[in-house]
Amino acid sequence: MIILAALDLDLLIVIQLSVNTLKSKNILSSMALALVAQRQSKGLLISLQISSLEISPFLQRLISRGLRIVHHLEMRLVQKAHEFITTVLKESASAIDMTCGNGMDSLFLARIVGERGNVYAFDIQEEAISRTKELLQENNCASQANLFKACHSQIELYLPQEIKGHVNSITMNLGYLPKGNHDISTRSKTTIPAMLTAYDWMQSGGVMTVIAYRGHKGGKEEAEEVRKLINEKKWKLSLDQGRKKADSPLLYMISKL
Repeated sequence: MIILAALDLDLLIVIQLSVNTLKSKNILSSMALALVAQRQSKGLLISLQISSLEISPFLQRLISRGLRIVHHLEMRLVQKAHEFITTVLKESASAIDMTCGNGMDSLFLARIVGERGNVYAFDIQEEAISRTKELLQENNCASQANLFKACHSQIELYLPQEIKGHVNSITMNLGYLPKGNHDISTRSKTTIPAMLTAYDWMQSGGVMTVIAYRGHKGGKEEAEEVRKLINEKKWKLSLDQGRKKADSPLLYMISKL
């Protein structure tokens, strides 16, 4: 059995098809490629849960068309983080994407706050800033977005002072840029100061989500430092441990009282 979930922020399509026959695999491939053609792979996530290696050519065809292939658990955590944020984020509010990456979170935030709101997005890589800018422009959300090529630990150097203590929602995805240089990734020495600063800028009742990926070098150590900080500060936390494996990603959902 294969589960294909195509997410373009507004639309979630889940298709379950048996891959026991060549015919069903062709149907699945055709449907996925049609989605790619329709959406031009912009802002589109494809999640695959597979138990057979025989469909690797299918995966290669998707990747060749510029899609990002993610683990279904990762996509679930992103969705859960977004659901958590939507409980408090409203139109005209201020929000921060601490690590904009491919721009998916920035676009999510920008769509909610609207033209009267503001999203402040940060990343140390020019490639990430370019991807985010393109995605926002294609979805008519560029006017409410402010992009900064800067480390997430230095946000207070760029944010307008009048929003200090009034930021509604903050999101942070740790690790490296998908399809980018894996040697460039977040580290606890900057992530911890970044979280402290972000919490200080949040309003009472505001929320912050942090997804920590433990499968890459330094990922487990960074996730552990995040946990220690939250415990030391006694921040209100809801934790999603995914599959509870040693290298599974973790979602920290923090609320400011």
